[in-house]
Parts: sequence; C-alpha cells; structure tokens
Amino acid sequence: AATMSTATADAGEQQTQPQSPSSSQSYRVLALYKFVTPPLPKDQLKTIQAALDAKCRSHKCRGTLLLAEEGINGTICYPHDAVDDGHSNNSNEDHDDVLRYIQSIVNGGLRIRISIAPYPVFTRLKIKVKQEIVSMHRQDLCCPTTRVGTYVPPSRWNDLLLDPDCLVIDTR
Repeated sequence: AATMSTATADAGEQQTQPQSPSSSQSYRVLALYKFVTPPLPKDQLKTIQAALDAKCRSHKCRGTLLLAEEGINGTICYPHDAVDDGHSNNSNEDHDDVLRYIQSIVNGGLRIRISIAPYPVFTRLKIKVKQEIVSMHRQDLCCPTTRVGTYVPPSRWNDLLLDPDCLVIDTR
C-alpha cells in the first residue's frame, strides 16, 4: 500500500502522518480563480485575508490563495470525507463550507476545478495579499473582466496552434 511520508508544517500546525490511500479520509483539492468587477476594496484586503485565513485553518486547509483588488486565485486542499449523497466530488456548496465561504468573498461565480486526493497535496497554508494576481506592472491595462480575447472552442485549439500567424504565450 502506498503511504505518504511525514511533511514538515509551520509552527503550530499538525504534521501529516503516513496515511494509506485506502483510508476513509479524502482531501478535496480546489483550484480556483475569479476576476471581479467592481474590484475588491483595497483597504479591506487585509481584513478579507484574516477572515479567509481563519476559515481555512478551521477546516485544516493547505495550499496558497492570492488576493488582490482584481480578485482571487489559488489552489488549496482540505479534509473532505466522501459522502454517499453524490456531492463528494462536485461543486455543491451546500455540502462544502470552505467553497461556500470563498464564493461569498467574490459574490459567487468562482471558476473552480475540483479533484480528490487520498492525502494532503500541500504542506502548509499561505494566503497572500498582492498588488496584482497576474503581475503585469502596467497601470494602463484595463480590468481582465472587461478586456478579453476571442474564445476558442477545444475542437479548434490544435488548428490555432498550427497557424503560423498565431503566437501562444503559456503563462502557467
């Protein structure tokens, strides 16, 4: 059986104990983002950070979340017992206090990708307030929710990559 080795955690946080992937405990992994209009109030970002940190720590979350006036971005994981009601691997917020809370910060509409892991995929929790989520260092650029490119359906993606006049910039 596969096990996870003990990971070092921040002071005051529990260490991860070896755990079998077949145990009843599973971890929900949320990859999320949302650019908001109007922007989050700059003078409230530290307050939002503190409240989000408290909520995440109360649910033993790990990972990184970035907050800025333009919105939120990050990936976190937290214990999430599989429930036999069909809600354990979807975005049903009625069964997920962490997701419901993060949605409330950005007034809903969070873009999320959910997966399940047999053990924590991060060692600690970091919630950072940044000047920009996507650092462009240019004040003349408009909000990412109002200036967008052309949507490309998945069926046309490979054709686009083969176009010699197309430049793709991967920002992962």
